[in-house]
Amino acid sequence: MATAYRARYTAAAARDERLADVESDIVMAVVERTTPHLIVALVPEIPGEMTVNASTFEQYRVELLGADLYLGQGHRVFGYATVGARRLIAQESRGDHGARAELHRDGSAAIVLPLYTHQSKIRGDDVDLQFVELGEVVYQLLCALPFLAGHARDRAAASGTAMVRAVLVNDIGSHPDTSMHTAAEYRNPLPMTVDRLHSGVGRRLEISTQPCDYAYSEATVLLDDVADHGRGLLQAAAALADELLHAYGIPETGLITVDGQLRTVGFTDRNRGALAAWAREHGMIDAT
Repeated sequence: MATAYRARYTAAAARDERLADVESDIVMAVVERTTPHLIVALVPEIPGEMTVNASTFEQYRVELLGADLYLGQGHRVFGYATVGARRLIAQESRGDHGARAELHRDGSAAIVLPLYTHQSKIRGDDVDLQFVELGEVVYQLLCALPFLAGHARDRAAASGTAMVRAVLVNDIGSHPDTSMHTAAEYRNPLPMTVDRLHSGVGRRLEISTQPCDYAYSEATVLLDDVADHGRGLLQAAAALADELLHAYGIPETGLITVDGQLRTVGFTDRNRGALAAWAREHGMIDAT
């Protein structure tokens, strides 16, 4: 029994270390970015094995270039895909400011997504605060999770559960892994909160009680539930988003109920319609 407990502890420690490595790799790949991003990393409990050769890479490249990353948007995102060290790399075509994904041979995967932000004046005419809308964070998380889980299950043949870590930063340089590679005096990002936008007047509606430069959350998910765009995807996103936003003084997002019901009305003008279309397609009904 002691041997079994030790093996279980050792496996969990190795999985945690792998998750940290996968996240760190993609963070360092975009270390020069100075704007807010959401970073999501996933490691399956039981690793898989993706075969990469000339024929399989061509298949993967076509899949990635044709992927509809953003739910309900119906358009391609990645401009190119290539092979890296024991991984596939997909990058949006807009240089250093778009989405980037690293999909590892063992089924682990990570994605970094830029966030659309607004600026706010809280002292005179000086802009000294930036904020991202609540619905933007949750929507991006909903998009990232099935993309990563689908890689683990469908390319690497991983199954069962996976550990997921979500990170929200106001600047890639705010991530702890970049501390030895960035000069803070040359970056100086604005503090960031998570709030709502009054679309009629373009004014910030405060939800956060304090700004936060770096926040993270972790959860265990079922690969099939998340990859298949099922109710489990909504529940996983709710658990991750709620914990993530605690760092901003927000107890829960209110956009997804604990039993996995969407409230699309609370999302942003940029993604509400697309998310509603996705929800209808997958049989998700708005909560009242």
